[in-house]
Amino acid sequence: MKRANTVAVDAQRRDIMHVPRVDFIGAGIVPLIEWRTSALLSMAIVTYPSGEECGSGALGSFATEADAYQYGVEYGKAEAKRRLLMTLIE
Repeated sequence: MKRANTVAVDAQRRDIMHVPRVDFIGAGIVPLIEWRTSALLSMAIVTYPSGEECGSGALGSFATEADAYQYGVEYGKAEAKRRLLMTLIE
């Protein structure tokens, strides 16, 4: 996977990769991948049509960018499904 829109956070000496947004059942999912010396960390931000955002903490350590990206997307999809289900129950 090619780095896209990489933003260096110089104060903390880390690199965070912002990959393209994924649209899923009305929610926007932005997976974030942070490079650490020993592994890649995956995180995700989910934005709902109402404008509300939900961010995760570190979701896990991964050996490859593709694995970290896929896990962030899957987490975001699960979060969007959970939110949709909760609105249907209310």
